[in-house]
Amino acid sequence: MRIFSVFFWLLAMAVSIMAAVTVDKPHVIVHDGVERTYYLHVPDGLEPGAPLVMVLHGLGGHADKLRYRTEMNRLASEHGFAVVDPQGLDYKPTSSHWNAGFAFSDVDDVGFLTSLVGQLDARHNLSPAKSFAVGISNGGYMAYHVACYAPEVLSGIAVISGTMAGGDWGDCDPQVPTSVLPIQGTKDPMIRWEGARHWMSGFSMTPAVPDLVAFWRAQHGTEGAVFEERGAYSVARYLAGGRDAVWFVALRGFGHDLPNERNAGFSAVALAWEFFSQVQQGVPTRLRSRGR
Repeated sequence: MRIFSVFFWLLAMAVSIMAAVTVDKPHVIVHDGVERTYYLHVPDGLEPGAPLVMVLHGLGGHADKLRYRTEMNRLASEHGFAVVDPQGLDYKPTSSHWNAGFAFSDVDDVGFLTSLVGQLDARHNLSPAKSFAVGISNGGYMAYHVACYAPEVLSGIAVISGTMAGGDWGDCDPQVPTSVLPIQGTKDPMIRWEGARHWMSGFSMTPAVPDLVAFWRAQHGTEGAVFEERGAYSVARYLAGGRDAVWFVALRGFGHDLPNERNAGFSAVALAWEFFSQVQQGVPTRLRSRGR
């Protein structure tokens, strides 16, 4: 009898955990007269004023698949934050994208993401000061684009195998800098370490990765650094006013992929949440700067 009781208890726990992290149907909002879809995970019992983390897929990506691959929903249930996985629109019949100021697209993704974050903050009593984004590849371009032209939307971004579009690199001048965490492989054939001319940017030059990191450090006026060896990788933490402003992870020999325990020995998504957790400590100063 005791064995059966233990079995059913374990089964109930498993079902409860699965229910907490599984989202099956997309939600829809209308922006610019177009239906835009997203997947949302709000853990049971989420505290008022909790953070929101947005996950942006790559070129041709699908939010409904990426949300399982990243395991961000599981982290949200463990650490107490909400997750939204929005879907980019097709620019041709078979390829979804985020318009990070690209000449080939007229989609207003800055407006869409700004509206989406605002609506979710209000509807689920989330903190407008604790909105973050993880951008992968083209999603990383988009995260930088929002940080450049709508810096009031996100307090921090983690960019995995992504970069700044050529136009952003030349024009980005945010009034309030967003905290950034680039995670980049040195052998990425699509996001070149040394920078490259890319068709998505109209063949304008994307920055070399060290130059990109230096740009965001200068935006924050970082005055100190902490270097941590963590086994499979090392992280450089750059501080401004005693708070974490920019982190940077260079993966020697790594290509164009999402780092996880199997291919890199660590989870880039888990590191992103660790970074966002640290960034939250500087939120009050940031809010006063934004007038929010």
